[in-house]
Parts: sequence; structure tokens; C-alpha cells
Amino acid sequence: MIDPSQSYTLANECIGDTFFNCFTSSSTLDAINSGLASVDGTSAYLRLNSWVDLEEGEDRPMIHLELETSFENALLMLDVPKVPFGCGTVRHPFSLSRH
Repeated sequence: MIDPSQSYTLANECIGDTFFNCFTSSSTLDAINSGLASVDGTSAYLRLNSWVDLEEGEDRPMIHLELETSFENALLMLDVPKVPFGCGTVRHPFSLSRH
């Protein structure tokens, strides 16, 4: 649990054209090469693949970004101007930790 009496410092800032530098290269390249992720100036874009018609049982391409750094105690802040909605969307990031 984050202790509000403690002092914290900014460890990573993932923003604009350096946004994808915070993530492992394999996860970033998959997202960019599939056309689901891109950077334009000060904004990073993550897209849903809704334009491909799938055969029965075929998986839809997705984005999986894995941070380069792990943290013991952290607060993740996202500034998301437009959140996708509808079938097959997940509106929250998943976090894997030892706790």
C-alpha cells in the first residue's frame, strides 16, 4: 500500500515520441508492426483492430505492452483522452506483481 506520509519521486515518464521507450522492444515492435500502435508528435496511439474480418476460431490482433522496469511500490497515472468501448475491449490495465 502506498503510504501518503512518504515522499515519492517520478521514476518514469512515458510521453509523446518516447512513450514506447518505456516498454520492452518485443512488445512495442509487435504493436507498431501490426498497425495497432503509433506516435504522432506528443501523442501515442493504441488502436483496436476492428477492420479485419476473422475466420471462425481466429484470434484478433491485440496490444500487450510490458514495462522495461518493475517497481516495488508504484502509482501508475494515465492520461487517456479517448477510451474504446464495446465487445472485446478491456478498460483497465492489468498488472502482474509478486503481491
